[in-house]
Amino acid sequence: MGTLAVNSILAQSRILTGNVYLKEGANVQITPAYDETNDVTTITISATAVESVGTEIVDSATLLAAIVERYGVPIRTVNGISPDSNGNFTLTGADCTSVATAEASNALAIHNTCAKPCCDKSTLTPVYQTLADQNLAFATLDKYYESLTVAINTLQSKLSALGTAS
Repeated sequence: MGTLAVNSILAQSRILTGNVYLKEGANVQITPAYDETNDVTTITISATAVESVGTEIVDSATLLAAIVERYGVPIRTVNGISPDSNGNFTLTGADCTSVATAEASNALAIHNTCAKPCCDKSTLTPVYQTLADQNLAFATLDKYYESLTVAINTLQSKLSALGTAS
């Protein structure tokens, strides 16, 4: 009859052949045991129970309470906007703004692809003219301040001379 062996394994409509490795997942333990007498290897796959959340789930309200107890309060709105029927929020860009998945996991990248300025060059000429007018006004005030300083110093000198002449 020949050597008996596993030739393939069918998993989710896919036939696996060659070397197939079984890997333990969360709450699962794989234990191989070799029986020398019968020359048979037995693989035991055991699943352990997940810890209980402490509340019996009987309806939507107790399910929601158990989820909130374990994970915290879920996001129900973003800036007052509710999700769609699947629980998703859609972000779209406007005015040259694009929204895309970022390189980091669970992140978004928001880009302004054309970076429109708030004004064009035609507004610069009046701004420069106003700035030049302000500089001229400052220079005029600065000269006025200097002439007042000279006049006050002269007046103080004359008053001082009158006080010593008496």
